[in-house]
Amino acid sequence: MNDVQRINRRFLILFISFLILVASAVIGMIMASLRIVDGNIQYVVYFGILLLMIILVSLYKTAFDRTSHLAYLIKIRHFQGTPLPINHSQNDVLLEQKLRQMEFSRLMMDKKHQTFYKVTRDQIRNRLLKRFVLEVVVLISDDVNEFYLDEVDHDIERIQQQELSEQRKIDRMMITQIRHFKDITDEMKEQIKEIVFVNHNGGIISTINIGLHHPSSQAVLLYGDPYFPSLYYKYHVDQIKTFI
Repeated sequence: MNDVQRINRRFLILFISFLILVASAVIGMIMASLRIVDGNIQYVVYFGILLLMIILVSLYKTAFDRTSHLAYLIKIRHFQGTPLPINHSQNDVLLEQKLRQMEFSRLMMDKKHQTFYKVTRDQIRNRLLKRFVLEVVVLISDDVNEFYLDEVDHDIERIQQQELSEQRKIDRMMITQIRHFKDITDEMKEQIKEIVFVNHNGGIISTINIGLHHPSSQAVLLYGDPYFPSLYYKYHVDQIKTFI
């Protein structure tokens, strides 16, 4: 049994146990109405079952969310696509030119990173509502040995506050983090695999790490092909293909 089959089995067991829980609650209420004569006692039993269901449903929702997020990552790894050819990112200057052509603006530049971003109307869903998508591209300096930087978190928070002041709601974020490297090492592969895809309460955060390996002119990243957990994730990967 592979990882995909295991996570599917876990989700199925979780779903069946939830159905059993709901059925038990319904049966319990029916039995209480048939066997308990005292209306006050019936009310107490109904209230107790309802309170217990509220608690258990909340726990199940958390479990479903965690299982779904884990399933996304497992399936992306299982259907991992091949490295992409480098067309526009031979160096940071050319990549910046391409990003500006795609209407990205530079927010921050320091010794550790550069942050580019753009905010667009959500054209995938909620077309009738004023929902916006934040796209962020981070170029990490060669002497930095990690993808996730506190400075990037501060940049994103700054963008969110800026957009909030303009009354633009952002609940979809697509973050691309890029590093150059000369050698393909196991450590680098593991860092590239540390992606994020969260779909929670209608909000989506997608983070994809990219290693630009110039000796082979390839961009190494973890993405599913043909599996995509959502249309937003597919859009994210398609955007990467455009500027890489």
